[in-house]
Amino acid sequence: QISYVYNQIWEARGADAKINNEDDPNAGKLVLLDGDGITGDNEPVQATEELMSDPAILKAFINYGAANYPAEKYDLILWDHGGGPKSGFGVDEHHDDSDDWTAPSIMSFEGIMEALSDNAVTNNDADGDGRKDKFDFINFDACLMNSVELALVMADYTDYYIASAETE
Repeated sequence: QISYVYNQIWEARGADAKINNEDDPNAGKLVLLDGDGITGDNEPVQATEELMSDPAILKAFINYGAANYPAEKYDLILWDHGGGPKSGFGVDEHHDDSDDWTAPSIMSFEGIMEALSDNAVTNNDADGDGRKDKFDFINFDACLMNSVELALVMADYTDYYIASAETE
């Protein structure tokens, strides 16, 4: 069951999914891959302790995908609320600004750059050309995430940047 208390990683299996050339018994279903949080170690980690607005969590998620699903092309779609370069991206529903938390409820522009500059995709040189790899595209499915500032920064981490300059 999908939890609202714990961060989890799920895979949507295609209707024609196979395992070792045999029909996957979970074809057409959601399959829980990691139920102990993105940075967990087989112990449940409450989402309030693993805030999605923390750049380290985004980095860990990218690293999980690259380690468990190696590919020639990587795409990153970030969906939530956006406030542009001044306000940042994403609102963590497990964080209440009225509480005394050390992590912000919104990932700052600097936090986005931190996560994108130090992960298993952008710190790799798979083709050996001496240049760090990039995402094939990064898409912010969020309001106000297309600006000159963001586009200039994203050029270092992606071939294509897709975002809305206005509200969605």
